[in-house]
Amino acid sequence: MEIGHFTFMLHIIHGEDHVKSREELVGLRKKYEARETITIDGKKADELTYEQSFVSDSLFGDERCIIVENALTQLNKRGVDKDLVERFIGRFLESNHVVILWESRELTPAMLNKFPKTVDIATFKPNKHLFSFIESIGPGKSSLVLSQFAKVIEQEAVELVLYLLIRQFRNLLLADSGDLAKVSTLAPWQQSRVKSQARQFNSDQLLSSYRNLQRIDMQAKSGKLPLSLVEELEGFLISL
Repeated sequence: MEIGHFTFMLHIIHGEDHVKSREELVGLRKKYEARETITIDGKKADELTYEQSFVSDSLFGDERCIIVENALTQLNKRGVDKDLVERFIGRFLESNHVVILWESRELTPAMLNKFPKTVDIATFKPNKHLFSFIESIGPGKSSLVLSQFAKVIEQEAVELVLYLLIRQFRNLLLADSGDLAKVSTLAPWQQSRVKSQARQFNSDQLLSSYRNLQRIDMQAKSGKLPLSLVEELEGFLISL
């Protein structure tokens, strides 16, 4: 995909600090609130979905704010219609619409270089200490990880910590079952670290921990947590 130098308003928001990236997205929606806003789920969108984003019967006129979530990160996955995604992004950029591409993961320099230098790009990376904390988790390390956890949540939103914990334990389960290679976003050195961490647990521990994190996540989203999210995660870390 090579994007030409058109006159358009394009914003790319990417990175794994979803709390801050969502705040950025909310700010941009507010900025363009006079336009009709259309949101597209790039993981599920088909050709009809993209076509309909160009059609409007509203009173806002023909200028829209089109938000496409997780379209670019899908391009490296098997079974994704790359031509469809690239074709419609090209059409968006040739239009007079505001286009916001929100990505849950950090995009590679190679991907970003496909766009003109004039594009507004906002990158939101979690603190490096957060990844060190995630990778240090293992059985019998409650004192260490609780200390690290306390320091991490002084700088990062606890919701982000939960998201990364769920993702890490999902990867640990894949490593334990020999399916980690299916995670196309992990570099070989990252896969090696995940496999090493997974060997600290047995299969039952990994499955139980993952299900516990899913429970915390579901109850947090529904407002049914018996304790605060911080207290729930502290209890989770102690239980390992």
